[in-house]
Amino acid sequence: MTWLLSLLRSGKDWALAILATLAAAGAAYFFGRRSGSSEATANAQLQQRADQAETTAAAAQAAVHNAEVRHDVESETAALPDAPPSSVAAAPAGTAAGRLRDDGWTRD
Repeated sequence: MTWLLSLLRSGKDWALAILATLAAAGAAYFFGRRSGSSEATANAQLQQRADQAETTAAAAQAAVHNAEVRHDVESETAALPDAPPSSVAAAPAGTAAGRLRDDGWTRD
């Protein structure tokens, strides 16, 4: 009967050792997953900040380009000669206003 008690005590020690090993492996897995997800979150945040900085730089560059285009258009418009006012009825036939004229057209 003593051999049975000794076997049970020995089995209990083995069972505790196996449970302790499984608990350590489970804890390592849990903390490894947790730290891995925090690294992934940190990498995602860094990528998001980089994308946001790139978008901001592109928007600033587009604003500068739009201002340059507007300045060029306004400069060209200011350089155009002023045309005297004229009516469609008195416009020469070869001009755009002359093409608008139609002898059968009346305004009602």
